[in-house]
Amino acid sequence: MFRRILIPAVITAGIVSLAGCGDSSPDSVLSLAGADRSLAGGSSGPVITLRSNLLPTQVSGEPTEPLDVFAGNGLRFTWSAKPGESGSPVAGFGYAVDDTSEWAPFSLENTEWPPSIKGEPQFWFPDAGPHKFFVRAIDEEQTITVLVAEFVVFLGPQFCSETERFILVVLDTDPVPLVANGIWPADYPDVERALVDSWFEGYDFQLWETGGTAAPPVSLMNCASSTFWIHGSDVGAGAASVLESYHLAGANTLQSYSAAGGNIFLAGIRPSEALRWFESADDGDRIRQEYPVAFDETLGGASWANWVPHWAATRLPLAEVERSVGGGRSDADALPRITVATSAVTGGPNPYPELPWDPARWTGLTRGFGYFDFAVRPEDGEVIYELNATGTSLGVRRLIGPGVRGNAVFVGFHPYFVEDSAFRSLVRAVLIDFGEPTDPER
Repeated sequence: MFRRILIPAVITAGIVSLAGCGDSSPDSVLSLAGADRSLAGGSSGPVITLRSNLLPTQVSGEPTEPLDVFAGNGLRFTWSAKPGESGSPVAGFGYAVDDTSEWAPFSLENTEWPPSIKGEPQFWFPDAGPHKFFVRAIDEEQTITVLVAEFVVFLGPQFCSETERFILVVLDTDPVPLVANGIWPADYPDVERALVDSWFEGYDFQLWETGGTAAPPVSLMNCASSTFWIHGSDVGAGAASVLESYHLAGANTLQSYSAAGGNIFLAGIRPSEALRWFESADDGDRIRQEYPVAFDETLGGASWANWVPHWAATRLPLAEVERSVGGGRSDADALPRITVATSAVTGGPNPYPELPWDPARWTGLTRGFGYFDFAVRPEDGEVIYELNATGTSLGVRRLIGPGVRGNAVFVGFHPYFVEDSAFRSLVRAVLIDFGEPTDPER
């Protein structure tokens, strides 16, 4: 397993009540916030909520996790506040960027940075390295709350030299439920590693295994020109999944990685089960969607006007998943099965192969395998695989061009269930589409 030692960034949500203090200057506010974090729990000042397109939503007084971020599509902050324990109304906001030598004056109009222009959101493109963003709120009793967000910015693979770039393979697998029900063998993690070695033989790649909980560090992904994310967790059966955790709370690293130029290949056990969380732009709440899941509705649909655009539609490109199919235990059930994933990319210089199922990988069945998403509709992309030549789509792609361009391929089933040689051919075809060179040393 590839691991890298990191020096983590720190994100701090500090609250300082200055009612009755002799010095309420910004510098003294931050000095107090840095000196005594315990003040956060006893403040009666405003409660600030800070939101960002890249950082997780932060609430003053609540613990937050350290985070590194990509800034490929720019960084943007919005905030609000409600009265604290005293009940005193909020009277204004101020903010500062990177240091507190210049604060924006208190105003109830200060609720975003960078400020929108004629209703159009603007974005900050910070340099690589550590940064800070400060928000303060004052109430009518002159009690001030300060929230400090501290983070480290990475620029992504477009800013890495060709010799620094590599392919990252992420096995996002919690095998317990599938091993317990006999679908996967007890030694499945070893099997999965062997498959990866076969698929990427001759290429410079690194392997990261999440175990369902350990997300690949941004510092590792920074120079990964392409990331192949294999989702091996049956979320519907309670398996842990980093892919799902990206949508439950915090920032979605894959979205900003793609915006920074990284190519993404996503396949696995019912990936939409991990993806189908929509985030409110008002309060940051996440709501799990029922099927069919229309990710593109968050791009401006009337029902989801106040929700954050879902990266499945903006980056993958996945507009909709009509249904996600579970496993089933016998041929007697009425569930659809994949006997062969029929290629819809049969012409041109780089056709994709047919992907027939391997009956040895799921004994006792004759109709094919389950655990897949189907009737997937592309958003500004094209269908690449169909269910048993029926025209029902199983995978989509958006190709911008070879190189570090933010290309994306989505396959709604797990490669373990198809013939090894066929999926190896697909991986090789996608690597060509992504413009990945073979390793000259192998």
